Amino acid sequence: MAANRLGALVYPSVQVPAPTMDGRKQWTVLTFPTNTLIASQTWMPAMSVPAGFTTSGLPVGLEFVAKPYDEPTVFRLGYAFEQATHHRCRPSPRPSWPSPPRRRSHA
Repeated sequence: MAANRLGALVYPSVQVPAPTMDGRKQWTVLTFPTNTLIASQTWMPAMSVPAGFTTSGLPVGLEFVAKPYDEPTVFRLGYAFEQATHHRCRPSPRPSWPSPPRRRSHA
């Protein structure tokens, strides 16, 4: 980054669309093709932000990575991207779950 006078790097958070629950069984923590290891392995500050959706409606993210101890740049870039794109959307309400059975007291 210093040699090219870069203040930050930006790249997709993961290399594949989010898997379905069934498709998730084929991945492990160590084999899922994520790019977030770049920042975690170099101890550089990073932030993943929503960046839109695939054609099937699955979320896509970008990761901003700055130089060591330069968290303000990460926050500035993440906020600017969010304000410029408005890709973040409110999650849909969770489905209603049946209430658990009531316990009878033995008084």
